[in-house]
Amino acid sequence: MFAELMASSIKGDLPALMSDDPDAKLSAETKTVLRKGIAQLKRLSKKGDTDRRRVALVSLGFFQSILDEKSAGRRSLKRAIALDRSKPLAWEMLTGIYILEEPPRFKDLLALSRQRSKYNDSPRNRFIAAKAAEKLKKPVEAMAELQAALKLDPQYANSQLAMCVLLLREGSAD
Repeated sequence: MFAELMASSIKGDLPALMSDDPDAKLSAETKTVLRKGIAQLKRLSKKGDTDRRRVALVSLGFFQSILDEKSAGRRSLKRAIALDRSKPLAWEMLTGIYILEEPPRFKDLLALSRQRSKYNDSPRNRFIAAKAAEKLKKPVEAMAELQAALKLDPQYANSQLAMCVLLLREGSAD
């Protein structure tokens, strides 16, 4: 019920909600429900089996971020990742938060993507690391990440395109 109420109150515009002033977007009733839900999720995140705690922490991180408690939201998601690094949801949410924050947290995104690649080395994770490195004006690191992505899957279109753009932008000795 908590999730359904939240979903109906944001009217399907999560990126706008996360990037704009949430106080202007959420009604007082929704904020009250969120605060009660967050209190319950905090309790759930401290008891029960690992999977139950992890799910509570992922939900907690999401709702904290919606209420503009970004630091607390990031901490909750990092705790969820620490409980089980094989589950993708907390990784994905933290990735999204780093991208949507103003200003975007590309340094943290690069570190997160590299850490995630240690547990799940995929072309997508390498591509995200490459894009973060590119935004940080680190073309050599971006190129290394793209090469690793293409080694994993030579047909991964995002990495192919990003490699072409990077080579055109930076030039190539080849």
